[in-house]
Amino acid sequence: MNELSFAYPDHFASAMWFLLLLLVPFVLVRQWQKKWGISYTASMASLFGVPVRLRIIPFSGLCKALGIILLIVAMARPQTVAELDYDKADARDIMLVLDTSGSMQQRDFRWRTATVTRMKALKFVVEDFAKKRQGDRLGLVVFGSVAMTQVPLTLDLKFFSRMLEQAYPGMVGRETSIGNGLALGLKRIESSESKEKVVILLSDGADTASTIEPLVAAKMAKTLGVKVYAIGMGGSPGMFQRGVDFGLLKKISEQTGGSFYRARSGAELEDVYAEIDKLETTEIDADPVFRYTDLAKLYLVFGFFLVAFGVLWESFLGRRGVG
Repeated sequence: MNELSFAYPDHFASAMWFLLLLLVPFVLVRQWQKKWGISYTASMASLFGVPVRLRIIPFSGLCKALGIILLIVAMARPQTVAELDYDKADARDIMLVLDTSGSMQQRDFRWRTATVTRMKALKFVVEDFAKKRQGDRLGLVVFGSVAMTQVPLTLDLKFFSRMLEQAYPGMVGRETSIGNGLALGLKRIESSESKEKVVILLSDGADTASTIEPLVAAKMAKTLGVKVYAIGMGGSPGMFQRGVDFGLLKKISEQTGGSFYRARSGAELEDVYAEIDKLETTEIDADPVFRYTDLAKLYLVFGFFLVAFGVLWESFLGRRGVG
């Protein structure tokens, strides 16, 4: 309902649409000429109250004119702008490095009372985690056969959530490159000014495609002072040991001063984020973030209403023979 706010717009995102306002007088004059068969001069004169026989036109015409103006304003995208002051933010910098290999589409993971794919369960947990990170900066790296930055470190948690939702198994290949994913995550977080830098590494498989050895990437993390919390994901207890290199993930976490977790369910994944909540916070310099609220719907609603009312009013009077 924010779009229907009566707040005065701070600016217009597409102001060029206002050029169409120049056409409004000509459209009205042409309409009056067509209906009453009068000259251009007489049509213009009627704007000022003459001739008498046009007395009904200013009301319906005015409604349509105002409606068209409001529709043009809507196309110009009126917005309010609020600055979120993050010049000094009490925040943590957390880079999530998520496995999106083909095996993440397996439907063997428990979430609440349902069985879902590993990727779906992961999204549920990370989405809930992101909602609680007001003031924290989050980033996202996905890896399969190769690694890719999905979201650089940002305070815009809505943007983070949208990009998280777009991740899917196989999006960067069906193999697993843990080393490449970790190395890219480190590259994205190394310039952070936060005292506490954290990488959360999640994988459901063994390293099969890295060009950077995972333990070499772990040494890089230690040098940079980055803790790595590593999570090995699996399905039911009978399938849990298949394919996941828990030993490698444990070595990575131990080498960086982080922790290692096994996760068979959403509840166990959530335990990881309880641990992250214990991390220290620090002040970092950050660019201000602006929140835009679109007001276009307000103008569209009233614009369509006025145009429709003007047309119906004129039609009603025409049927009654008013003129």
